[in-house]
Amino acid sequence: LYFVHWIHSFRMEVFFLTSGFFFALLIEKKGIRETFIHRFKRIFLPLLVFLPPLAFFTVSGFLYASTNGSWSDIWLFILNPWDLSLPAFAHFNSVEKIAFGSFSLVHLWFLYFLFIYCTLGCLLHPLASKLKLKKLFSKVASSYAFPAVMALMTSLIFILSKKVYVDASVKLIPK
Repeated sequence: LYFVHWIHSFRMEVFFLTSGFFFALLIEKKGIRETFIHRFKRIFLPLLVFLPPLAFFTVSGFLYASTNGSWSDIWLFILNPWDLSLPAFAHFNSVEKIAFGSFSLVHLWFLYFLFIYCTLGCLLHPLASKLKLKKLFSKVASSYAFPAVMALMTSLIFILSKKVYVDASVKLIPK
């Protein structure tokens, strides 16, 4: 159990860091336009395709578990998925009702955020090139001080946010 908690403490950070390196490689090899098209096909389209069934089955599973296996409540949910007055939702607190009653990204939140970061990267890359930031980033990333710089930036973000964790929103408009 401790190993699982340890892995969870850094797995998504490593995923996004690795994705950033592959994003930079794509921009170098294919250019901004082709990179955006590639990321749209590889990240955003799968999000659009798999979000509806995943959201449906996730909410259905929660309803089934919260009603001790009552299929009648599941059928009511299937017929009217946005009706929060259903008997199955009576066990849910207000936060859970808000999460299920509004459009939620469920377990695919990371694809949404990754696409946002890739889009911002494509938009800001020309500006970074004009300001000659590429050389600065290359020097910092290839130096031995890079881990210290990253740790300092992360610490500043946590200090400014007054939290020791990153609260990832599952809503379409991040907080």
